[in-house]
Amino acid sequence: MITIELHKIKYFLLATILMFSLIFCSSFYPIPLQSINYKSEVSIDLGKYILSEDININYDINDGFDISDSNDSLYIYSKTKDPGLSVLKVEINNKIIDLIVYSQKSLGYDSIPEHSLTKSIIVKDGYRFNGEDIILSFKNVSRSISFNDLRNGNIKILFNNNIIEDRYIHIFKNKIRIMLPKSARNGLLRICATDEYENLYRENQTIISNGLPISNDSDEHSVYFSNIYYLMVDRFSDKNKENNFQVSDLSIDGDLKFHGGDLSGVLKKINNGYFDRLGISNILLSPIQSNPDSSFRQSIAPFKKQMGFDGSWPIDLTAIDSRFGNDEDLNSVINAAHKKDIKVFIEFIAGHTHEDHLYYELFPDWYNADYSNWKELFLPEFQLVDNHLIDQITLDAKYWIEQFSLDGIFTNLNHSITSDFSSHYNTLLDSGTTKNVFKTIKFSDKLQGAPNFVNPRDFDSELNFDLYLNARNHFSGLNTNFIELNNMIIDNLETYNSINLITTFVGLDNQPRFISVADGQVSYEDKKSSSYLESIQNPVSYERLFMFMVMNNSLPGIPMMYYGDEYGQIGGHGVDSKRDMKFQNELSISESYLKERVSKLNKLRLKHPALSIGDFIVLRESEEFTAWMKSYYNEKILIFFNLQDKVIEKNISLPFEANELVSLLDDSKIVLDDLNMASLVIPPYKAGIYILKSK
Repeated sequence: MITIELHKIKYFLLATILMFSLIFCSSFYPIPLQSINYKSEVSIDLGKYILSEDININYDINDGFDISDSNDSLYIYSKTKDPGLSVLKVEINNKIIDLIVYSQKSLGYDSIPEHSLTKSIIVKDGYRFNGEDIILSFKNVSRSISFNDLRNGNIKILFNNNIIEDRYIHIFKNKIRIMLPKSARNGLLRICATDEYENLYRENQTIISNGLPISNDSDEHSVYFSNIYYLMVDRFSDKNKENNFQVSDLSIDGDLKFHGGDLSGVLKKINNGYFDRLGISNILLSPIQSNPDSSFRQSIAPFKKQMGFDGSWPIDLTAIDSRFGNDEDLNSVINAAHKKDIKVFIEFIAGHTHEDHLYYELFPDWYNADYSNWKELFLPEFQLVDNHLIDQITLDAKYWIEQFSLDGIFTNLNHSITSDFSSHYNTLLDSGTTKNVFKTIKFSDKLQGAPNFVNPRDFDSELNFDLYLNARNHFSGLNTNFIELNNMIIDNLETYNSINLITTFVGLDNQPRFISVADGQVSYEDKKSSSYLESIQNPVSYERLFMFMVMNNSLPGIPMMYYGDEYGQIGGHGVDSKRDMKFQNELSISESYLKERVSKLNKLRLKHPALSIGDFIVLRESEEFTAWMKSYYNEKILIFFNLQDKVIEKNISLPFEANELVSLLDDSKIVLDDLNMASLVIPPYKAGIYILKSK
């Protein structure tokens, strides 16, 4: 073992050679709109959007802004008091790009008070063909008293980083029509706009693929129309009894030992169609790196002995724990999944190791000396700043990508991550392969994201902790307020963009199961043992969980399901969130019914692009009720939630005409007497998903 590890460490030089041998063909990605205050400065790290060995920057003098550059970053200082949109032309690697800057209103600016972003939004309306040309239509949807005239606003329409010529664009009072240029084959169509009072609209975005808006018809296997099933290997399914590890120490609680789940068990469930029936497109395996055979005591009371059954105590970052299987077993899982068009991701521990890892013995300087930040005293945490450490961790991660045909990697990190680590790590993972590997950050030290590390150069995704923390309190009944939730969702869209790949979820390892919190049996704050939980007492708890899932499946990002949530697995903090999986013959009637509805919901997500990448519109809201519209060109979907304990009747004004609403959950229909008004009767604790139909 020591010889193998030392051999790997010699590859520091190889990492350096690979880094400097990468040859990019100046891949340009859209640079986001920059928002700036008067007499303030913003910086843009161009290396996140221009993937090239060298970045050469040229620009002209501008009356309203001072522009400078240093170390591949562009600095913009505002000299203008006037709010609104500006276009800065910058030459990067001999290519002219149009950089959009929004100057915010300063205090005391003399204008009509600004409209809320929830009240006025430009949304996708439809598209049609005119000969060989495609015409895209957009509509201004307003909930404010006064209706803005788009012709009086300032509208910039771009494809990637360049403004589209006026001859392709027609702007009407409340509509925009764009004839997509034939040169706009693959990229991002962007509408940046302010109204006549210089209030900024939310940017409208459309991914164009082969000259058409991306859809599940032409891009069926796109990650935008996908979901993730996150399973705990040891607790999922035990197929190979020969690799079960027998522990003779009776002082170790049964729930803290290995239970026997393995890769062969995962393979069995793939082959018998479990994931197909559930509507899953990606499987995320919990860490399968080698863990110690012995037990260790917890560092806090009651100081129980425990084992690394969840794979999070790595003693070798490039070896599969024999209790989970071997290389052949992992290859079998991947091959079987690929035959069913299911992709396989793994969780890779990169933020810490076990104290028995060779790295801790040979390179103690790689670790954080302040052990108060460690999860356990035997799990030293990396300080992700040492260049040699960054090289080695990157090579260890790349081993999994090169050795197996994996489709993605969830890198389990801590918040000591730096820009140097992220850029080096992700650039090297992408090198030497033509396969697009999906890369996600999974922070394990705190429930807090880092959006600045999600960009074309770095990670594709991270866990959406902000949405999770707000929504879990909302849907569980701890703090029910749809107005606050809707505002948070809109803020989230501003942070991650209206089309994104951020991972949403209702449950996560070590966090109490949502349904147990909703049932009042455990709280998110009380971390005492909750192994006494045996069943759900209130049937409404299943409805609360389902509504949480409806929300995630109706928003941008990639919904991730933690194993067992499909039927309402119970559990508390820590190890109790990792109970053994139950399958069909073990489920109650309520659990089976929830699983049936969740399976249908998952499949809707894969089928209807409006759910995943449609524009988000709040139609009506109160603390316990809300109605949303998701609009993606010719597909419009109405989503509503009733978190009250009574039947409610609501009239919902529709921004698009329809003759009837057809439920995507149960095929029921609502015939509309008024083409722009839906009269709804909603049972208590129910959500609905209806597609608008016109004759």
